[in-house]
Amino acid sequence: MNRVNPLHIVALLLVLILFLLFQISSVKKELTNTADSLHQSKAIALKTVAYKELYNKEKVKKALERILRQPSLKNAEIIVQRSKDRLTIKAKSLSFGTLNSLMSKIFNGAYTISRLSIKRIDAEHASLQMEIKW
Repeated sequence: MNRVNPLHIVALLLVLILFLLFQISSVKKELTNTADSLHQSKAIALKTVAYKELYNKEKVKKALERILRQPSLKNAEIIVQRSKDRLTIKAKSLSFGTLNSLMSKIFNGAYTISRLSIKRIDAEHASLQMEIKW
């Protein structure tokens, strides 16, 4: 009775191997979850950097100034009022072609429009009031 039964040793090794396999599978699941989380975090970080670059105040201001300096808009009698945190654009009478050109450039840019009012004056003209915040 002093000797260890070899079946007990085999059973102990079998239980130990099953326990280790279970632990390894749980660690693999945790690793895949962590890897997925890392990929999601990288994607969010890339989007955040892209949005930060897109909504950079200085770039937005320069792009808006470039739009407003275009020759087709200079002759349209657009009144631009600048303040520290916003830009107000007013025009009493714009042709629809000029208005369409301006709106397409504004809507295709990354601008925060806080107020927009377009009223039809006659068959070919409209008035505009718009406020863009930084």
